[in-house]
Amino acid sequence: MKNLFVTAALLASAAAAQASPVPQSSPTKYAFSYVTSRGTLTGSLMGVLQADHNTIVVSSVLDFAKFNGVAGVSLSVVESLTTVLGGPFKFATTTLDGSAQDLYNGTANAIDGFFLTKGVGGIVAAYRYDNLFSSGSSYGGRTEAYSAANWSINAVNAVPEPTSLLLAGLGLAAVAASRRRAHA
Repeated sequence: MKNLFVTAALLASAAAAQASPVPQSSPTKYAFSYVTSRGTLTGSLMGVLQADHNTIVVSSVLDFAKFNGVAGVSLSVVESLTTVLGGPFKFATTTLDGSAQDLYNGTANAIDGFFLTKGVGGIVAAYRYDNLFSSGSSYGGRTEAYSAANWSINAVNAVPEPTSLLLAGLGLAAVAASRRRAHA
């Protein structure tokens, strides 16, 4: 039980091959951090804020997450830990206030990465992985109780929808046309 991450990560390879698409909506980029007893995990993710204005369905973790400012290995798998452990398919989720977590981010060969769980229950609780932060060696190599007080996430910028971009482009074209008429 030295590092629960390794055990959970070994179960991830099959789940990674069965990833389902994330619901289509307006994705937003979020910067996150989690403070552990050994240091701080930071990174950014793309996700869609749900109707409860707290839950974020995570579609990807961007670039390289960092631990104590040092970039870890490339993590290509983003899943719900429930799905990774063989339970029913669920989207990877996090919350703005840290009250719920079901996020696994690992390598394709399932030997490194991290997961955060809080209040997941079901198969996650059966494996005793609920309410935990666990990470592979690139991210502190630590398994400890998850604390919502140590979680921070903030929206960085919204990704505009194609319709919004079209309307903005038409507005700029109209301004340019009116300036040409005024100077002619």
